Amino acid sequence: MRKTIIGLFAIGILLSCNNDFFPSQLLNEKKTTIGCPDCADGGGLFIQYSENGNVKSWRIDQEKDNVPHYLHNLIDKVNEKIKIINGIQY
Repeated sequence: MRKTIIGLFAIGILLSCNNDFFPSQLLNEKKTTIGCPDCADGGGLFIQYSENGNVKSWRIDQEKDNVPHYLHNLIDKVNEKIKIINGIQY
């Protein structure tokens, strides 16, 4: 089972330059769990958003069939950043 948990704060340097892909609809989302993250081998994302001391967080399924279309680009972009981070050699 692949399990990916990541907060946007953890990769904030990579995202702070351009967060155009962060969907404003997510900020109005009442549910904190979207789809069924980590229920199958697709994994899930933990997204945390902080602005002016207000913090919101969501657990999002990575299976795009299980989440609203407006989240697809965010899922892709976060996974792109994860790949970059995982490619860094120490």
